[in-house]
This record gives sequence, structure tokens and C-alpha cells, in this order.
Amino acid sequence: MDESGLLPHQTLTIFETACHKANLSLLPTYLPGILVTFSAYHLIYLSIGPRLSTLFFPKVYPNLRGRKKLDWDENVVSLTQAIVICGFASQVVLFDVDRQRMNWQERVWGYTEPAAVVLTVANGYFYWHLIMMVRHRDVFGWPMVAHAVAVTFLMTNGYRPAFMAYSPPSFLYEYSTIFLDIQSTLRSLEMEGTAIQIANGIALFASFFLLRVVYATYLQAWFYMDLWSAWMASEDDIPAGSARIPAWLLASHALAAVTLQLLNYMWFYKISRAVHRKFFAGKVAGH
Repeated sequence: MDESGLLPHQTLTIFETACHKANLSLLPTYLPGILVTFSAYHLIYLSIGPRLSTLFFPKVYPNLRGRKKLDWDENVVSLTQAIVICGFASQVVLFDVDRQRMNWQERVWGYTEPAAVVLTVANGYFYWHLIMMVRHRDVFGWPMVAHAVAVTFLMTNGYRPAFMAYSPPSFLYEYSTIFLDIQSTLRSLEMEGTAIQIANGIALFASFFLLRVVYATYLQAWFYMDLWSAWMASEDDIPAGSARIPAWLLASHALAAVTLQLLNYMWFYKISRAVHRKFFAGKVAGH
């Protein structure tokens, strides 16, 4: 029995009823995976990450305080999840033939088991990340809160299922996160200007542009076309056993996707400005 006086099976029944009313039919099935992943990342944040950081960086990590320590600990979790989710998502994008062969109706209403598993692994982190961004919004800023809310909204609605086929390819954006977190770590280690920092910076710039600007824009173009098809769908277009996706949800999906992509453009602009100042501004001034 939990603190509310309910037995575990009663709590589960209430949750399943709530998911049914919210049309999140797949969420109860994959909830255990979400909880396990969420707990694993929080354990990394609270214990595993700090212990390994102290072991490998004994002259730096124990001296971090305040925001610098928070940034470091969050980056450890972020880097871990980026490596994990990129590995899983790449496998699905490359080898999940059923997903590759989907028509527009299947991309809107369908799903495959590999895609659902990848989404579940990712959502464990996204829920954790949302809590962290809201809790420390004064540190990370409101754009990061908006990003976390938009991602969580899109990925949770994948369990209707709705547009789940777009989840695995969108997780490939996280390859740029790997270099971003390494860049932040090198900055904490005061390694700015070193060869490894410059090489990582180039990789960050290239991966961010190719994945979050070029590839993301291409992927969103397909997403908007499928979203429009779902909006205009006749009853004959809707697969048997599926319900029409409500207009408010389609509009919310469009708003969340636009928000995410505008943030990508904004962050790429900031990265470009930083690269320009570091490598070109001084030379121009010298002339």
C-alpha cells in the first residue's frame, strides 16, 4: 500500500484509466521501461556521475561549486543519454524495415516495436530533463524549459500512437549533443584553445548544422505533410481501429515542432557567432 492508501494494483488501474481517457493506449505497456530509464539517469546524476568525475578529474570536479557543478553533473547525464539514444536510434533508422516501408497513414497512426522501445528509452531521459529544466530554470533559462516542454509533449503523444515513426530519426539530432557536452566539459577543464577543443568545436559546428538545421528541416517538411494529410483525412483514410487525431493535437504538434526548430536555428546562430568571434573577428580587427 502506498502513502495515498491505495494498493499497487489500484494505482495501476487508475493510471491505465487515465491513459485510456487521454488516448495514450500504449503508455501503460511501456511505463516500466520509462521508470527504469528515468531512475537510471537520476542515479547517474546523484551518485555514479559524481563518483566517476571525482575519480577521473580529481583536481577539477571536487572544486566545482554552484552552477558549474550543476552544469557538469547535468552534462554527464546528457552525454550518457546522447550516446545511448544515438546508438539505439541509428539501429532503428537503418534496420527497421517495417518503419522504412510505412505509408503516410502508418507514419501518422502506426508504430513498430523497435521504434516504441527507442521512444521509451528516450522518454525516461526527457521526463528527467524536463524536471531538471523547470527546477533550475534560473540557471538553464526559459528557452531550455520551452525546449523540454515541447519535446516531452511530442514524445508522450507518440504513445497514442501518433507520429511515432518520426521519433527515431529525430533522436539522431543527439549526435550534436555529444560534442556539445564534450565542449562544455573541456571548458570546465580550462582546455579552451587546445587542439582537442578546436577539433571538437569543428565537429560540433558541423554536426549541429547537418543534423539540427539541414536534416531536421528536411524531416520536418515530411512531418508537416503527414500532419496536413491527417488534418484533411477522410474517414476512409483512417486505419481500422484508430481514431481521428483531434485538431487541437495536430495544431499542438505543429506548434511544438516549430518551437523546437526555431530553437535549433537560434542556437546555431549563436554557435556561428561564437565561431566567427573566435576565428575571424580578431583578424578583421587587425586589418
